[in-house]
Amino acid sequence: MRNLDAPYPSKMKYLLVYTISILIICNGCEKEHKGILINPEDSLFFNGIFATAAYYGPVTLLVDKGSYEFNTTLPNGRGAGKLIVNGNVLEFKDTLSLPILHVYGYAFVPKGNYYYRFDGNTLEIQKYMYGGKIMYELYLMK
Repeated sequence: MRNLDAPYPSKMKYLLVYTISILIICNGCEKEHKGILINPEDSLFFNGIFATAAYYGPVTLLVDKGSYEFNTTLPNGRGAGKLIVNGNVLEFKDTLSLPILHVYGYAFVPKGNYYYRFDGNTLEIQKYMYGGKIMYELYLMK
């Protein structure tokens, strides 16, 4: 004879699946926003690469006292200006480049808003532009 106080196996199975699903969803949401915010007032120096569908190359980024300097090996590949951090967005206010669209190299110097992720060692910056994506993978030099 069945014990009437014991829960039905099918209810326990659904409860277990529901509980595990909630834990996975909550854990995923928590990890999505983890990362270290960059303080633009700090002195930070990064070396790394940029990549698009057609181009890639070495880059350097210096952040110091709210300003930045950015260099690539491409023509017109230098930028400098003010760096503003707003959550997971870096805003590069370039005051060095001329406001003329260059045929080659201009798009590789950050200008405007870029999404970023920083884990304390690696800085990943990306933006969708001109129908494609430009990515920077930079490593903190200590």
